[in-house]
Formats: sequence, structure tokens, C-alpha cells
Amino acid sequence: MAIIEDNLTADDDINWTISPSERYQLWYAGQYMSNYMIPYKTIKLHFETGIYMAPNKPALSTTLKTGDDIYDDPDTHTIFNLLWYCFGQLRMEAFVNPDDGGLGDWVFFNKDDKMLFTLHEQTITLESDVTSDDDIIYTITQEDLKRLKETDIQTFQAVYPYSTIELHFKTNMLATLKTGINTSYEKNDEIFSALSLMLYNFNQLQMNFDAETGGATFLSMAGKELFTMNKDAFITLASGITSADDIVYTITREDRNYLHDTNKELYDYLYGIKTVEIRFAPQTENMEAILRDGTDLADEKNLQTLKVIQILVNSLNILSTGYRDGLTAIYSPSDKFLFTLTEEGIANVNQDLRVSDNIIYDITEEDRENLYYSDRDAYELLLDYKAIMLYFNYNDPDGIRDIKDSENLNDSWYTLDGRKLQDKPTQRGIYIKDGKKMLKK
Repeated sequence: MAIIEDNLTADDDINWTISPSERYQLWYAGQYMSNYMIPYKTIKLHFETGIYMAPNKPALSTTLKTGDDIYDDPDTHTIFNLLWYCFGQLRMEAFVNPDDGGLGDWVFFNKDDKMLFTLHEQTITLESDVTSDDDIIYTITQEDLKRLKETDIQTFQAVYPYSTIELHFKTNMLATLKTGINTSYEKNDEIFSALSLMLYNFNQLQMNFDAETGGATFLSMAGKELFTMNKDAFITLASGITSADDIVYTITREDRNYLHDTNKELYDYLYGIKTVEIRFAPQTENMEAILRDGTDLADEKNLQTLKVIQILVNSLNILSTGYRDGLTAIYSPSDKFLFTLTEEGIANVNQDLRVSDNIIYDITEEDRENLYYSDRDAYELLLDYKAIMLYFNYNDPDGIRDIKDSENLNDSWYTLDGRKLQDKPTQRGIYIKDGKKMLKK
């Protein structure tokens, strides 16, 4: 336990900006710490005196489904009381049921008077139209803490460690599948459960096991190949699979009756779950960055570029490092010099680079499996992307040139300072498309 000196105040906070040279030292000191620090520009040590909203506090969270017992999870009861009694996010009404010995049901509404769930004795029943869209996430404010400290010290102590109070509603079991997903990963327990249910209980999937490789191919009931799973539980989506191939199964009364008689544990597990869903999410986006001569990689606005470089160097080992003119230098897979980095984090791009020197790397299944074991943060980040791309550019008399030459990115537009636009520009001006200047009138 840390003991804070009485005379410390917020004025004594320590804010340390991570310099580029320190980032480079981390590259060589160890991959784990280097990758861990990718998202951060500064390290802050904050001293609390009185009531302050400390950064990075966790959420106090619970998830409800029909059939849950309010007292099974101590946090659930606490969250009910906080959202109802302290923060006014829930409204409660009592209804007496004369046919049930006069026992009352407690009915809970949100701030918009939508009925969310009923509490009978200790059991929760969600309303039929409640979904995750009705989740309640309340951010605790400085004013909340001040009020509670003055009026209810016990509640103050209960909420002080948290940033938000969250009440989530669960009515479905969802498996979102992407190439590279590992179904044995503890975060993917629900994926494994959904696949098992669809295969063995609800007959929505077929499986062909390959005894030679230890893997399996999964097909729709119509015989269409959907995905494979290798012996190490990694999934690869079949070519051409889209969201049109999603499988959504509504659990029927007959299903529940059968499970009640044959598998009470599974019956209880699915109580309150309306649908089991398999959603396919093939990677269609690229993780992209443009490195211009003079780019300051210590600037927060260039964080994406820094991430791309560090993943290419540290995680995928596509680019290599060395020294040139006393500076850290980055080299291509063919050992061509690409750019140097000053101690201040300024990139000096080789001015002899051309379009062919841009780094366009398709992430392979082998890459994803290796990263799963060696660099879990990079693995999870790249699950959303099919390729990682680093384009080079420098300032010359003609402005931006040689940005890219890839048919996959023909629809991408950039401003003259290298910022990618979300859509085709609508305002007048000069833009970059396919490495050429385009005038929008």
C-alpha cells in the first residue's frame, strides 16, 4: 500500500512525455513493453487530495438475463440500488399479485419510462422487447462524488473506485467469426459455446472432421463451406463468405422442453437466451499509414503511423532496424534504406523511394497464429484488418507524390498534408487520389 504525504496536492502530479529515443530503447529492451507503450504518449502519476476523478478507473458492471437471481452476484444488487436510488437512471414500481399470496413484483423502468424487467422475489424477467440497445451506462461525475461524500459516506466509498455504473441486458448468444479467431482463447468462450450449440443441439451446422490433420470443415445445412478450424482451434473463413451467410437460430419452446428433460444444466444455461447467432466478419479493411518526410512520430496525431511501423518492425518482423549517420534506420525486407528517426522522433524519408518501395503486406494465417502466442496485443489489433500498409512520401517542389499505386485503394482520397478522408471530398480544393493531384471544383 502506498502512503501519500499529507502535503502533496495535484500540483505535484508527474507528467512524463515519452521521448522517441525512449521508445527506441524499448524496442531493443523488450517487445512486450515496447508494444504495451504504443498507444501512450505520456505517463502520468496523479496524487488525489480530497475528491478527484482519477483516470482509468474501472467500471462497476453487471449483465442481466431472464432467470438470473439478483443475489447471485453481489455487484448486481449494488448496481440496482445505485442506478435507482442514487443516480436516477432507473424507476421502480411495486405491483401486488393477489393470485400469488399477495407477493409483490418490482417492475423497473428506464428514464424514458420503458419497462425493462420485473423482479419477482429474487428472480429477474426481462421484457420481451429489451435488447442490448437498452443498456444503461452512467458516468460518475465530480458532482456526484461531492454530493455523496457530504450526504452518504457509505455509498461514496462504494462508488469512488469506479468511473461508470453499467447495466447490460443479454438476450442472445453471439459468435462473431473472423479468420484468425482462436476458439480456445478464454475471451472466446461464448464463440465456442455458440458453435457447439449450433452443431450438436440445434442442427444448424455440419462438420467434416479430418483425422489426418486434426482439423475440421464446417458447412451450412445446405452444404456450403463456411469455415475451417485447425487442430489448434484457429478459424479460417471460406472464400466469399459474407454477412449474408450469418446464421441466427431462435430457440423454440420444444427445444427448451427437450433440454429440460435431457440436459438440465444446458437448459439453465440457456434460460433467458432467445437466439443463438453466428455472424461472419471477414477482414476487408487495411491498417494504413503514410510516412511523410519530417513526420513527428512523437506527436499524438501520428499515433497510427507509429503503430504501423512498430508492428511491421517488432511484431511481424517485416522491416528491420539498424544505424545510419548515427540515427536509428529502418530497412525494407530487401534491405533497402527507407528512413531514419532522430532522437526527437522526426522521420527522414529516403528521397529516392518510389511507389514500388511502399510496404503492402497481406497478413497471413501463419502470422495470426504466431502473434497469438508471441504478441497478444498485436494479434487482437490486427484481427480487424486483412493487410498492413506503409506508404512513403516527402516534401518536394511539386508537393505530394508517389503516395500509392494499388488497385485495392483506388477509392481512397487524401488531403495535401497526407490525411485520409472517409469519403470522396465534397468541398472545393486539391486532393490526392491514386498518387495524383485532383482538383475538386
